Amino acid sequence: MRSRKLFKGIILAGIIPLLLACGGEASKKENLQADFQVISTTPAAGSAGVLSPTITITFNREVNGTTVDGTTLTMDNGLTGTIETTANTVTITTGGYSAAVVYTISVGTGITDTGGDPLVSPYSFSFTASSLLAGILANYHLDGDTLDSSPNAKHLNNYGLTSSTSGHIGGAMAGDGTAAYARTLYDFSAGNTSDVTVSLWMKRVDDCLCVPLAVGGMDWNLMQLTSWTDGTTSGVQAGFGFIGNTPFVEMPFGSFHHVVIEYSMSSATTTLWVDNTATPLSYGPGGNARGGLILSASLNATSSIHAFFNGDVDEVVVWNRKLDATERAELYNGGAGVAIP
Repeated sequence: MRSRKLFKGIILAGIIPLLLACGGEASKKENLQADFQVISTTPAAGSAGVLSPTITITFNREVNGTTVDGTTLTMDNGLTGTIETTANTVTITTGGYSAAVVYTISVGTGITDTGGDPLVSPYSFSFTASSLLAGILANYHLDGDTLDSSPNAKHLNNYGLTSSTSGHIGGAMAGDGTAAYARTLYDFSAGNTSDVTVSLWMKRVDDCLCVPLAVGGMDWNLMQLTSWTDGTTSGVQAGFGFIGNTPFVEMPFGSFHHVVIEYSMSSATTTLWVDNTATPLSYGPGGNARGGLILSASLNATSSIHAFFNGDVDEVVVWNRKLDATERAELYNGGAGVAIP
């Protein structure tokens, strides 16, 4: 019996050091994995078509915010912004990007966690800003107002559109189908010799209550972007759904759809995409418009307000150029859409 106990003791004596050794290796691995490091970023490294001016860098432990500044976190190509640290995330709110520029964010080892441990190694990531930022003439988010968020500040005057909280992206502005519209006196055709493109999201509630189109002999297109004079001022019309010899398209009811309208200044021709699909235009014989959208409805001296839109309009952007297929797809974003800052 004594020999059996001794044998068991020998076995246990051999096992215990082995277990301790295994535990030690596991502890070393755990410590290695726990080195202070970056675990994710937005935008992700290598992203293209980036629009959001907000950049986030997430670490695996809480960050000592006093160690994050312009020397330990740098941005190239003139990118600037404010830095805020919350728990394990650093947020940079930039002033916006230049179109199609590649930016690199570099994170240095001078950044530490709250325990004083430095970043295990320098980290950097790059992304490419969206080309949609180029050539913007006006950008109307329509989140409760008709202001232009672009530097051009070509605000729409609002005549009866109401704020809607159920926009496609954030809020929207809603027409009542009887008298509400918005107007700008800015001539988007000024200085443009070839093309103007408009992108917007719209939700049609029902047939608009429209009056026959009276344009005083003007040659109206689906997207009329040449100027007119109403006796004292000049302006530009942005709309679709007109009648007579004007191209129009019947829009579905009840949900938001994305529309891109391209107007050639040189050939006075219009091209339309609905939900990122090229859509043929029809030419009506007269009568009421269907699905008309009026962003500017003050015409010339012989014209009258017409074709009021019943439904919501959201994210209206005007460019002084054509958009390519990649850019149109980026705007549509599989139906989710994007908001251009």
